[in-house]
Amino acid sequence: MYRIAICSSDEPCLDKLNKLITLYQTCRKQILIVKNYRTSAQLLNSLNFNFDIFLLDNNISYKETNKLTQLILTENPKAYIITLISPNDNFFSIYQNNILGYLAKPLTSASFFVEFDRALKYIPKYQDYLLVKNNFNIYRIYINDIFYIETSNRKVVVHTIDNSLSFYEKMQVLEYKLNKYFFFRCHNCYIINLEFLEKIISLDAYLVTGIRIPISKNRRKSLIEKISTYENLN
Repeated sequence: MYRIAICSSDEPCLDKLNKLITLYQTCRKQILIVKNYRTSAQLLNSLNFNFDIFLLDNNISYKETNKLTQLILTENPKAYIITLISPNDNFFSIYQNNILGYLAKPLTSASFFVEFDRALKYIPKYQDYLLVKNNFNIYRIYINDIFYIETSNRKVVVHTIDNSLSFYEKMQVLEYKLNKYFFFRCHNCYIINLEFLEKIISLDAYLVTGIRIPISKNRRKSLIEKISTYENLN
């Protein structure tokens, strides 16, 4: 899973980028979480630079884009920044020779795929993980890959992008380990990764995969509060 921020005041361009990202997800079998910002001020005021990829439209001016780029890299040195530019732009050659990525307008799926393939190779894909023991084997489970965790037959089952792994562990232990991430124990038997939450209907949480997870009545308010707090930070 990768988090992407788009900053563009050009609505047609914004729409095109979101469609290309959706297409890329399908073709490359990646999970991309997107946040749209329509001005650089909106991105700056959010005080959130915790994205893997930033797509910055140069329509906000070269000086402003350059300032924003430097600030992002100061706050998040591992970020990959892609600048959107016009071939007629006076600064085209500067971006072309820059170590950061660029996409020339008009956008095409071919150029987008090439640049995003490059970006995903550049980004340290995973940072944090869990080490779990199953019988005599030890497995590394990457935090970003976890959809949800459930209890079953005195074991916990961790469901990830690629597969599911069961092992003996207490849910309280996993809840504690995942507390600093965007996870929530919505039910005595379930912990969900809220990055993959699509919607909440009554006492059911639906993930982007279509999976339905029950929510305990006494945990629903805390779940909504955690989501609201996260959205305010973003």
